[in-house]
Amino acid sequence: MTFREQYWEELEEAKAEARVEARAEGLAEGLAEGLAEGRAEGLAEGEKAGLEQGERKNAVKTAENLLKMNLLTPEQIAKAVELPLGEILKLKEQLEG
Repeated sequence: MTFREQYWEELEEAKAEARVEARAEGLAEGLAEGLAEGRAEGLAEGEKAGLEQGERKNAVKTAENLLKMNLLTPEQIAKAVELPLGEILKLKEQLEG
């Protein structure tokens, strides 16, 4: 093999090695970025679900207190706490039973 052929062969090997390294680096960066985005989205969704759950729990407790006070109709309570009337009626039955 001539010097020139050896030079071109080594050059092609170096290019191939550089492509492999670049792909690996790009994959690692993409994976890290994807994980970070996934974590951020997961935290946001979890926070939203937690807030919704807390709001619902508060609405049920408020409805329960209003039912115990016996000053409003179930329809008025449902409207005030933004819960379905059926849920208020069920809650009323539980308190009475």
